Amino acid sequence: MTMFSNALNLNSVRRRGVATRRPCGFTLLEVMVVLVVIAVLMAIATLSIRDGGKKQIQDEASRFVLLVEALVDEAIIDSTMFGVLISDENYQFVRYHIEQQRWQPWQRKPFSARTLPEDWRTTLWLNDEAIEIPNIDDVRISASTDKDDDNGDDQNNDDVVSIPQIIILPDGEITPFLLEWQSPNYSSQIELADGFSTDFTIQYEQN
Repeated sequence: MTMFSNALNLNSVRRRGVATRRPCGFTLLEVMVVLVVIAVLMAIATLSIRDGGKKQIQDEASRFVLLVEALVDEAIIDSTMFGVLISDENYQFVRYHIEQQRWQPWQRKPFSARTLPEDWRTTLWLNDEAIEIPNIDDVRISASTDKDDDNGDDQNNDDVVSIPQIIILPDGEITPFLLEWQSPNYSSQIELADGFSTDFTIQYEQN
């Protein structure tokens, strides 16, 4: 009886030991699950980067067109001459002051200067000829630190920029142009063939 009890106790201990013992390392199924998860995350990250680059250049082109169209309306309403000044790093909207006979930044929202990504390349065609894009430091002749954010006016009237490449007249006529932005993966072309309308054409391509 004692031997039988000892045998039962020994079997019970063995069963408990087996039940509580956990194999060291990962099972093949666990490794496969981890690899699948990593592969899916890498695919999502890759797609996000690619889509992000495409969406970014599409959004910027659409924003540019909408702002230029709004500025044409602004020119007609205010009987004022506006312009688009494009540099290698950004583009900004400017207004011509007849009294001072000079161009000044138009800071009224949403017309604030737009900074482009560092890895983008800008090309601008006027009259079917590519023109030289100035450095961002060359487009500003002098700077003012006193700005009226509400109406876009320079209170000190000493913030002066160079002549914009694209000019919008008070009657709504605009300089025809072809603007291209190239990112590492995508490019966009914004064209306005007729200066008497705002019928823009936007094309996107993968490089």
